[in-house]
Amino acid sequence: MLPTSGAARYTGGLSVHKFLKCVTWQEMRGGACPDLADACATISRAEGMEGHARTADIRQDSWKQTGNRAAG
Repeated sequence: MLPTSGAARYTGGLSVHKFLKCVTWQEMRGGACPDLADACATISRAEGMEGHARTADIRQDSWKQTGNRAAG
């Protein structure tokens, strides 16, 4: 017997789905990379995550130097 606080009445208990991890991914075109990096850096700094902001800045600088907007 497990302490479920009554949840066992309306849930099916354990199943394979309880152990699966949902992974999502997104695809973007090369032209969106610099704009996304700029937005990422701005939001990261506003949330106090300077490391993430610097990573976005580095990626953006890399795209500017190589001229390859799809690299990343």
